Amino acid sequence: MTNAVASAADAAVDRHAAGGAAGQSVVEPAGGLRPPTAGATRCLHCEQPLARGGGGEFCCLGCATVHAALKAGGFERYYELRSGTESPIPDLHLERCDRTWLSPLQARVDEAVEAVTLRLSVQGIRCAACVWVIEQVFARRSGGLRIEVNPGAGQLGLRVVAPFSLEGFASQLAELGYLVGPAQARVAPSHDLLLRAGLVTAFAANAMLFAVAVYLGLEVGPLRRFLHGVNFGLSALAVLVGAPVFIGQAWVSLRSGVLHLDLPIAMGMLLSMGAAAWAFVSGQDAYGYYDSLAVFVALMLWGRYLQGRVAEQNRQRLLPYQAETGLTVRQVVGAQVQDLPLPQIQVGDQLLIGPGACVPVAATLLGAATECSLDWIRGEPAPQRFEPGQVVDAGAVCLGSRAVLVRAEQPYAESEVRALLAAPSLVRQTGSFSAGRFAPIYVVAVLGAAVLGCLRAYWQQGTLEAGLAVATAVCVVSCPCSIGLAVPLAQEIIQAKLRRVGLFIRDGSFLTRAAHVDAIAFDKTGTLTTGLLRLDNPALLGTLSAPQRQVLFQMVAGSAHPHAVAVRRALEQGHGADALLSHGSGFAEEVPGAGLEWKQAGQRYRLGRSGWAAGAEVAGQSQTTVFACAGQQLARFAFVEEERPELEGECSRLRALGVRLSILSGDGRQRVLKLAQRLGIPQEQAFAEQRPADKARYIAESAQARTLMLGDGMNDNLALEKAFVAGTPSLDRAAVTTRADFYYVAQGLRPITAALRAARDLRRLRRRAYVFFGVYNLVVVVVAVLGFIQPWVAAVLMPSSSIASVALMSYVTHRASRSWMS
Repeated sequence: MTNAVASAADAAVDRHAAGGAAGQSVVEPAGGLRPPTAGATRCLHCEQPLARGGGGEFCCLGCATVHAALKAGGFERYYELRSGTESPIPDLHLERCDRTWLSPLQARVDEAVEAVTLRLSVQGIRCAACVWVIEQVFARRSGGLRIEVNPGAGQLGLRVVAPFSLEGFASQLAELGYLVGPAQARVAPSHDLLLRAGLVTAFAANAMLFAVAVYLGLEVGPLRRFLHGVNFGLSALAVLVGAPVFIGQAWVSLRSGVLHLDLPIAMGMLLSMGAAAWAFVSGQDAYGYYDSLAVFVALMLWGRYLQGRVAEQNRQRLLPYQAETGLTVRQVVGAQVQDLPLPQIQVGDQLLIGPGACVPVAATLLGAATECSLDWIRGEPAPQRFEPGQVVDAGAVCLGSRAVLVRAEQPYAESEVRALLAAPSLVRQTGSFSAGRFAPIYVVAVLGAAVLGCLRAYWQQGTLEAGLAVATAVCVVSCPCSIGLAVPLAQEIIQAKLRRVGLFIRDGSFLTRAAHVDAIAFDKTGTLTTGLLRLDNPALLGTLSAPQRQVLFQMVAGSAHPHAVAVRRALEQGHGADALLSHGSGFAEEVPGAGLEWKQAGQRYRLGRSGWAAGAEVAGQSQTTVFACAGQQLARFAFVEEERPELEGECSRLRALGVRLSILSGDGRQRVLKLAQRLGIPQEQAFAEQRPADKARYIAESAQARTLMLGDGMNDNLALEKAFVAGTPSLDRAAVTTRADFYYVAQGLRPITAALRAARDLRRLRRRAYVFFGVYNLVVVVVAVLGFIQPWVAAVLMPSSSIASVALMSYVTHRASRSWMS
């Protein structure tokens, strides 16, 4: 997208921060334009509630940016096509997105004589309106012939010819909130489960329908015999389709020496099927077992589907993680430049690192000086200057506008990046009052009751059939429906509500573990702060003349350097993007390692290091940038990190939950201690200058505390893997999100507080479900062991108890969620 659109987006962000500029029009969610209204309660883009007293018309920076980009691009119809509210839009760090993987695909397009078919993965599709926007962006680009958007799989199919620009297409989508990545196969295991549940539900519905005639008095005749056979066939099909899901899990658990909750479910299905088959073959009446068996299997399948459905959908919203597979770097061999897989990098290889790309190994800088960001690897927000001959750290990201040449000083196998990029192998503890401890007790109790009932009936009636009938009745009526159906439903309700506050769960056991979290370790840069810098003295811009401000804006408009981005945002907020864009054209020349230079009307303007821009280096001013004309200083800008909103309040709420807070940061000690003091975190719990291994060691040594680790960079990966629970605000770094149990897109920490409170509510509700389940089963099992449960009674009791437990759990879950949703 053009710089004008990007600037308009940032201008909208500034209006958001200032509460909206009077007299300007904005797009309302229903389509069309209207003047902004004071006291707005919902975000104009996603329609989420606005923070109380926060002002503005957007809930977060991301929504403001995307709203302005949609308006500037002419995509207002998005709001007409969208239905309902959406989650907030993450504020993606677009200047840090590495798209070097597009180069070989672009070469295919440029070199092909005919049209080329490409496949890409896409992240961020939420509804039909998103599909429409993506299609419109593609249709407006030269060389685009056809596009197929698969929102379920998160993939794009493109048919393009030269001069189609993949980089331009990806950039424009990113500014609208959609990230693209290399195509990879998506795994959707719940599709099989959904198909099984649908089929078994159809079998159960027909079995119940055919049984009605018998229950209403059809006692003899060929029609009864026909319905008897049809019902048996339907119940057999239900077990054939649905039982393998539970039998397989039960068998795997038994082989591992674990009594899983699926064992009594599987045994109930098999015993019921056995009793039904025996009755059918021997000519006995078993209608109650037929339809109750089919309903039993259907309900269990839907409960299992609900358990993983939301978590799987949240995983599908992210780009697939590639680890090291398919990742390459550009290698210079003589006069040739070729792709080199990361694992093949050796000492002495000359590598060409493009703007925004990561240096994969420690390497010596060849040629001109440059600046790199180390926040991914160390968490330092300020760029670091590297001179020719210096060794650039592995994981540094090139900030210049030109590619730099480096010489590898270590093989990739020894690089710190390799450990941080490696595919995660997460093995988390659950350690909670849940099925883990409850299942063995329940399994032994049910099997013991079934054996006891079988022996009692056999002793009294003298037939094996009578004993098996009682054992089957025990397994059927004692079905753990309140655990297998009601608890998963409560989890789905809670997950859906957490999505509304911007938190997305990737691991189904997260809520179980989160209920026991008693400590949180924060990374600083990108987690407690936004990862961006803010101009600390914006009033200096007012001392510049209007032409000087226009020149300054032209210099920073096309730069991704953190200092330039901060100056640009401050200019637009204080003086308006439209006026600043109306003068001049083109971009400033970037001098690697020094700053930006602009020549206009015979004058030379510079923005950068003081020694280069104004000829006078100032000691201890690494976080300042000088704006000068002809060597004369016009302004000296200071920068501070941009903190996430409402940090102090959310930290206080977390402490009120009994959670101990700490900071693990690679940044300098003074900055870490200053932030910790503001947030009320004890000095001894604020750790600075932490390498990735240091963070992981702290988490491992704090094993007695159940620690939630929050981080957004590759330097946090090792700690995320060691943590009891892991989360991230990062969506544009797949190496991080794949190690997290959840991710969140809101600007502040409100989703974390909400998730911990929700997890504790779920634990309390789960215990209530166990009590309900225990009382119910104690009564019906005793009755079944005594031989008073007939097939028709089982047919009524099993679905009735399921419906009652589901209704009760749904009601109390909705009530409990009001406190942490407000």
